[in-house]
Amino acid sequence: MAAIVRVLPFLLLSLYMVVPLARVDWFENHETTSYLARTVETVVCWADGDLRARWFPDFAAGFGLPYLSFYAPLTFWGGAFFHQFGADVPTALKVVIFVAALLAMSGAYRLAREATARGPALAGALLYVYSPYTVRNVYVRGDLAEYLAMAFLPWALYGLVRAARRPGVTSALIAGAGGAGAILSHNIMGMLVGLAMALTAIVVFFTTERARRKLLFPTLTMGGAAALLLSQFFWMPALAEKDWTNLSALQEGFFSASQYHLAPSEIFGLRGEPRVHTPGEAEPLGFELRFLPWLALLGLAAA
Repeated sequence: MAAIVRVLPFLLLSLYMVVPLARVDWFENHETTSYLARTVETVVCWADGDLRARWFPDFAAGFGLPYLSFYAPLTFWGGAFFHQFGADVPTALKVVIFVAALLAMSGAYRLAREATARGPALAGALLYVYSPYTVRNVYVRGDLAEYLAMAFLPWALYGLVRAARRPGVTSALIAGAGGAGAILSHNIMGMLVGLAMALTAIVVFFTTERARRKLLFPTLTMGGAAALLLSQFFWMPALAEKDWTNLSALQEGFFSASQYHLAPSEIFGLRGEPRVHTPGEAEPLGFELRFLPWLALLGLAAA
């Protein structure tokens, strides 16, 4: 009973993320119905006995496409999994959104509890799950893969921070599972989570008492290694087979990441023209958070 009482607030607070989706079969977003189609193809692969679902047989006008050979598969595996229990594909993906919100809420809470009391930790978890960027990922961009990857970030960092207090296999596995979950959810976010894990491990190591570092170092190392090992069945074949495709085109022209880097004025500016999410479309995608970054800097300075 006590466990239910502890979990219930997280369930209720996470459920609010999908309440608006209960009114519609699916919702308009930048991805339109692409997540539905990919999940359907994953279900088809599973029905044929291909649990890895690397090749979507009906894509590319029926010629097939090695979609999940190169794109992180966990979101679509999740949708296909809940579909096995009778949910239609749109509902199954809504359950994935709810599970991601629950993971993010509980992970951010556990991470914050390493440094603060329950009340502030819960407030921090709410801010993480319902921040403008994460909500926009679902309701505007429709980027469920990135949303799911961000749900694993707090767990990856929590395992590393926890290691300073309780070094050992458990902390390493928490960090490793969080890192692997991010890698298997979203390619780019997986790399960013890996970078965040590396920086966090360095900070944790050098802020821990010198006498405890010998116990801490193996745990931090195992956490990073576990993230790579648990996800290697995805990223190793993708790297080995990348030369068989035209992946290099994703680094050129419209797809080049360099043209989407934000200037400091776009982050800290109080006024500015919002960007447009794709050329020729009128919907703005503003990055200016007005006074919020300045409040964050003041809070950091005060701490």
